[in-house]
Amino acid sequence: MIQKILNKLQHYAKYGSLINSGNVSYIMISSGSYRTYEKGRIVFLILAEEIPILVVKFYKSSDELLLNEFETQKTIYEKYATGISKPMEILQIEDRKIMIEEFIPGKSIARHFSDDPSKWSIQNIMKQTLDFYHNLNNNVEPSTLDKLENEVNLLVEQFIKLYAPDSKEIAFIQDLVSSFLQNFSSREIYRRFTNGDFIPKNLIINHDKVTMIDYEFAEITHLYFLDWFRFFNYQQFIPNDLVYDLVYFQTEDEFFKTSLREFSSYRINNKFDLSLRLLFEIKNCVMVMNVISHSLYSVEKKRVKKLLSEMYIRLRDLDPAITVKKFE
Repeated sequence: MIQKILNKLQHYAKYGSLINSGNVSYIMISSGSYRTYEKGRIVFLILAEEIPILVVKFYKSSDELLLNEFETQKTIYEKYATGISKPMEILQIEDRKIMIEEFIPGKSIARHFSDDPSKWSIQNIMKQTLDFYHNLNNNVEPSTLDKLENEVNLLVEQFIKLYAPDSKEIAFIQDLVSSFLQNFSSREIYRRFTNGDFIPKNLIINHDKVTMIDYEFAEITHLYFLDWFRFFNYQQFIPNDLVYDLVYFQTEDEFFKTSLREFSSYRINNKFDLSLRLLFEIKNCVMVMNVISHSLYSVEKKRVKKLLSEMYIRLRDLDPAITVKKFE
């Protein structure tokens, strides 16, 4: 299929001159091997003379998923422009729709951390990432507590349907969700777009400019601040304790600090912190369970059950009235 795509693109005027300019090859970025076939997505780079020129995506079975991703990314690009990878167009190649996206030169934050884990480099990269994130927050839209509560309740309902928690787990979840909403009752409520997968490999830095890529899970949400939980949960290239030591006191971003604490040895047993961690894990579980293959489904359920039990013990330590040591 990929070779057919390359052959067809040579006949399009805007791409033919690029593809015919030299030796053409491709590099697979993702084959979606961990996914169900219905949610399987192929992403690859087209290279000319070993220089990347285009990103191409398609889904194994559903054009609708690709069209939704393209339209969402296009909306985000038109709204923010700076720091968002540009979706170029959708093309029909035989019986499959493909998405053409601009290639973003540079290195991912993951690669930067791997190549140069020095203190200066970490501070510099994290400052650029924080600046980029704060620019995104300049585009927040005012909302209401009722709308936030509706989004959270819908998310919890999806989680319950996928994970099927027992009665003790449900009571625990309801307690922390109630605490989360109560905390936000005295705050101003906002929402904005997020790409839904704010992780080091999806943030490209080139000449001090940060660009965010990959919009498969993009959405407009009140829970955009959970992006930092995702970032530090999937940031496994340098110790988060080191990031804490170097960066924690250099920012006033509350959710950055909370998520960094939560995924480091500086974690504290604070009920609001626990409620944020729970919502992140619920959101992450819903995302994962909606795409993974059946063989991995039980693995994810076991992981979540263990995590809920550990969080329950942390809550018990905060509230002496809770006497049960763990979920049975």
